[in-house]
Formats: sequence, structure tokens, C-alpha cells
Amino acid sequence: MKTKYVLRLAALALLAVACENGGESETQKSLTIDPVAMTFAAVSAPSQEVTVAAVGVEWKAEVGKSAAEWLSAVRTGTDRVAVSVTDNPKAEKRTGKVIVFVPDADDMRSRKEVTVVQQGNENPEVYSLSLSVKELEFGAKDAVEQQVVVTVCGEGLTWKAETDAEWIAVTPSGDGFGVAVHENSQPAERRGMVTVTPSDPSVQPCRLVVRQAAGELPPKMELNYTEFRFKPTGEHAIGEALLYVTTQNCGWSWRTVDEAGVPIDWILIQDRRPEYEILSITCRENMESADRIGYLDIVPQTDALETMRVTITQMAVKDYMSELTGDVDMTAVSRNAYVSMTPLNDWEERSTPWMLRFWDDGVGYDEAVYPPFSQTGGYVELELYSDRILFNDDSEYDLPAGVYAVVSQEDAMGNGGIDTITAGYQITTMWDPEHCVGSWYYYMENDEVVRKAPLTEGTLTVERTGDDYILVFDFRDDAGHALSGRREGPLSVVGIGVPSPRP
Repeated sequence: MKTKYVLRLAALALLAVACENGGESETQKSLTIDPVAMTFAAVSAPSQEVTVAAVGVEWKAEVGKSAAEWLSAVRTGTDRVAVSVTDNPKAEKRTGKVIVFVPDADDMRSRKEVTVVQQGNENPEVYSLSLSVKELEFGAKDAVEQQVVVTVCGEGLTWKAETDAEWIAVTPSGDGFGVAVHENSQPAERRGMVTVTPSDPSVQPCRLVVRQAAGELPPKMELNYTEFRFKPTGEHAIGEALLYVTTQNCGWSWRTVDEAGVPIDWILIQDRRPEYEILSITCRENMESADRIGYLDIVPQTDALETMRVTITQMAVKDYMSELTGDVDMTAVSRNAYVSMTPLNDWEERSTPWMLRFWDDGVGYDEAVYPPFSQTGGYVELELYSDRILFNDDSEYDLPAGVYAVVSQEDAMGNGGIDTITAGYQITTMWDPEHCVGSWYYYMENDEVVRKAPLTEGTLTVERTGDDYILVFDFRDDAGHALSGRREGPLSVVGIGVPSPRP
């Protein structure tokens, strides 16, 4: 009877649907399989066949991915697929699929499936995974790698060991794995985990606890300041000079020395306050004619750190602030210019402030940064006050012609400061005991100011011929050096700010 059924199935598959079209007939493509389901014993199951009837198509057979480890399908002829299974070691039955299909065909009728069921094993194999230890302990540093043995029960069961702790390293080794750790520099014990995951999801993973002893923090030392400046009297420019010494796992001492390392006694250090690690610094009065520089060395009591040096500068008593050694040619210094001013609101009754900056060709200038000057050469900043100039709609302004005289800061402010230039003077700030204010000449070398002088007397004469200005400089600093010269050419005036209502 089976033989007749198979012949009948083949005959049906070969049946063509004819259609008349110009006297020719066309064969209908088709694909059928038998059977569509099969069952296998758990152990020593013989292979079974699927019969494929294909008309006008080429076909292939494959196994569904979920059953690829235990189920196979091999084409054995033009119309046969041999299906076989490996022994099922588990008590649970398992299911897979054999797929017969026409390559590159989208039609579901070109894809046929055989459902394959394999019975569970009456005497299933037991799968398990265990470790030789459950916990490892390591020292804080110089820890030797330790080995862990993995015992596996069950044919074909594999495993992998992983950790998510960056300080733990896991290396496969023989029938287990090695565990190593990085040095622990933190003052606290740390704990990590190594997870051993079996290839069979029905088997529970094993976890290995890794502990590492607390380490010692490395020696470290920090200072809140690396330099201090003192007045000739020995006082700090602003309040008390306190040096905070912050340490970690190291002691320290201090010494006061000169550039050659010879001890000096003009820097005075108050006894150390161990509970706060603070040094209070003062200086003896400087009776010399020049500034002096010394050093406070903070010496760590460990070879792992280097001595930290604090620079102590004490100013000398000066009859003048100028650092010039000769006169200055303002004709060369004023080759380049930037002129800005702040117009007044119509309700303001006071003089108009200006800032005039001039520099020679060796100096770079960038208004977008502060300080705007760089490179090497001389430059001048003049703080000037003119008669009342109001905001205008065109934002176009001119420097009024006239003679501007250098006066003290008190005389330059307010209504009485019209046609004046503020003399250079110094104020004490938190960071700079000799902060320059008013009008000054500076000389730079490689972006650093190396000489400066306040303009304390003289005049700037401003004349106008068409679009050109004629500026005549006739200044002196507080040491009597002349800063004089002449500049001719246009000036571009930048107005700063916007009008505002009366407050």
C-alpha cells in the first residue's frame, strides 16, 4: 500500500495545468513533502527519510538553528532527505524542524517544514558544574596568580569564566583558570566576582568571590601657593601669608635658603601647627636698595617625592617706581594704536573716559584676550578724560583736539578731570601688591613685562588735519626719564557700551 501511495503522490506532483496560449502549454511549478512530522526515540534512533516532490523548481534542505546541535538533514537524491538525530541525554523531549525550500523564492508555498520530535531519555545524564574553591583572597600588592579547577559533569558541557571588575584578570588554564589582581592602592578592601557560565542554560552558573586587602595610598604633598610677595616692612601685601601643606602618607620639614641653597634668616616662619599643617610667613625689614628673593623649601620625608619650593620676594624701599634705565622714543612706540572711549548718556554730567594704547612693531596685540599684548617690544597705556561726549546714532566718535596734562588720580576723576591724563600709580590687590593703574609704559620680552614706568608728568597734544591726527608726546616718569615723540596718521575710535536710562 505504501508503494502505491508514493507513486500516486509523484503522479500528482507531475500533473501540469495546461493553458492555451498560441498553441503552447505551461507547467505549474510546485513543491510538496511527505511526511510533515516525524518522531525519534531518545537513544540509538535510526534515521528517517522525507520524500520531496518538486516540479519545475530546484530545492534545498536545512535544519532550524535552534536544533542544529542535535538534528541533521542531508539530501540523498533527487527526491530524498535523510533526517537523523543524536542521542538525547536529557529527560525532556526536544523539538526541531527540517526545512525544504526553493532558494530565492518569496512564496511561502516554496517553503515546507517537517516537525521533528525526539523523546526524552528514561535514564538522563546529569549535568553539573563546580569550582575547586568558592573564594580567593589576595594581598594589596605583589599578589601571585591563583588557580581554580572547574569540574564538569555531562558530555559536551563547556564553560567560560568572566569578570566585570577591571582590577581582576581571568586567564584559561588547563581544566580551569587563573585569577590575578592589580595592585590595590586604595585604603579599603575591595571585593569582586568571577562568574563561570556553562554552555547549557539549564545548568546553574558558579560564582567565585575575589577579595583583595586594603592598600596604602601613595605619598603625596600639595601646597596652596608657590610664591608670596612682601612689602619692604616685612608684611604680606594682603593680610597674613599662610602656607597650607597638605600631605598623604608622608611627613615633612622646612628650610629657608637662597638660590645657592645657603640658609637665610630674613624669611621668618612661625612654628608649624601640626593639627592644621600651616606655616605663617613674614619677613624682616628689607634695608637693602633692591628687591630680594629667597626660598622656602618643603622637604618630604620620603624618597618618592621631591622637595617643593615656595618663592619669597620682598620689595625694597624705593624713591620711585620707574624701572627704566634711559629715555623712551615714543615715535617708535606709537606706530600702532587702539583707541576706545565710553560715550555718556544725556543725563550724565561728567568727563568722558578714554583708553589710548600704543605699541611698536615688535609687539603683538589681540583685543580678544587679556592682557592683549604679547611678544617683544614697548607699549603704552594712557587713561585720558575729555569733555562731555554723548552717544550718537552712527557710533562715530573723534578724539577732541587740545592739550591733555598728566595729573594725579584724584584730579583726573569727575568734572574737574577734563583734558587730563591719569598719572601712573600702584595699588595692592589680593594677587599683586604692585598692581599698575593709570598711565604706564611697559617693555616686554617673550610675552613677559621686564620693565615698566609710570607717567607722572607732561602732556599729550592732539591736533587734527582732515582725517589725520597729530599726536605730540612729552612725558616724564617718576625717575625723570623722558618719554617723547610724535605720531601722525588716522586713528580709529571704538565706542564702548550702549545708552541706558537714568537709574
